[in-house]
Amino acid sequence: MIYKLNMMTQGICQYIQLYYPDEYQRCHQMSSKMEPAQKYTQILLMESFHSGHLSLLQDPALQRLRYRLTRLKTLFLLSPFLLMVVITIITY
Repeated sequence: MIYKLNMMTQGICQYIQLYYPDEYQRCHQMSSKMEPAQKYTQILLMESFHSGHLSLLQDPALQRLRYRLTRLKTLFLLSPFLLMVVITIITY
């Protein structure tokens, strides 16, 4: 599950880099002042994706990516709970 979340995040960053180069450059320039620049670029891009400039855009592809990421996060949070419920049912 963590692998899927990581791949989804990387895919979102690649999409932004390809279709929104100005926003990518802005985030990259801000992160170049920090130590591992590539890591902070992704963090700043995801922050923009969630609550910054990119969150305001009406791009259908970005909205689909946002929906898929939300769904993956929800499954990630629910999976331990569901596993506990299944184990409890099996043991009784």
